[in-house]
Amino acid sequence: MKKSGTINFIYTSIASLCMLISAHCYAETVRPSAVILMDIAKNGNTFIAVGERGTVLRSVDDGVKWDVATTDVTASLTATTFLTQDLGIAVGHGGALIRTEDSGKTWKSVPVPGLQRETILGVQALSAQQVVAFGAFGLFLYSDDGGLHWIRKEIVGPDFDRHLYGFAIMPSGHWLLVGESGTMVESSDKGASWHLLPSPYAGSFFGVLVTKAGSTMVYGMRGNLYRSLSGSSTWTKVETGTVAGFNGSNQLADGRIVLTGNNGQMSISDDDGATVHTTTVNRSTSLARATETSNASLLLVGDNGVMHATLPHVNSQEISR
Repeated sequence: MKKSGTINFIYTSIASLCMLISAHCYAETVRPSAVILMDIAKNGNTFIAVGERGTVLRSVDDGVKWDVATTDVTASLTATTFLTQDLGIAVGHGGALIRTEDSGKTWKSVPVPGLQRETILGVQALSAQQVVAFGAFGLFLYSDDGGLHWIRKEIVGPDFDRHLYGFAIMPSGHWLLVGESGTMVESSDKGASWHLLPSPYAGSFFGVLVTKAGSTMVYGMRGNLYRSLSGSSTWTKVETGTVAGFNGSNQLADGRIVLTGNNGQMSISDDDGATVHTTTVNRSTSLARATETSNASLLLVGDNGVMHATLPHVNSQEISR
């Protein structure tokens, strides 16, 4: 028994060493323009992009130069958020949940009891200490200590199994989650309980954005975009002129809204989402997310890594409704 235990320990140690060597070798060969990236976050003057095989890229010069951050995961990362200038969380496949305390230079895994290898699809900071994460089959996690410890919360009921892709806090203070098969669930008590909402669309929603003016926008498959001026009670379909799915959204400093999607398409609004103008950045790539640099240009991430783009001028009066 003692010999068998020693052999198992040796095998485990060798396997762990091989994983570390593999991860190091991969990091040495990562090129920002040749890696699949799924999210990008701006934190002051620092940009963090996350993606395949545990990749975390960090830039402090508007995306001109990127450094590969140190992580202890090899699973693909789907999303990232920052609670403070130094404190950030990234999540992903296989139950990956990592944390940084040095503005994204180094990251370490955070164990979540009972999480196993479930896929986490999104993460959102609520304050300097509060953060939520959500994902496959109704997974919803909450932390009130900066991501050190997490509580799993039930959504709607024990049989709820829809994938959750987007989270936002509406002007009313209610929490909204959107996801698979038109799923929309709302909480009026900060996640203690949830109820299903009537949905304007049966297809999947991949995200939700609450604008600075208080509109709520949900978007997803086949270019579908809906807007509400009344929280979650009524929705109006916004014509986008595309059937490409939308993957992400962002509102820029000047109030313009940018939606990023498949086939290299990007939809832009300068009237709080009432209308959008759709343009193509690069048909050979899918765009996951966009963020704004200090000179008001865009950093885009997707299946062709990091791309730079200039935002075209949009005049809402020239857009056909």
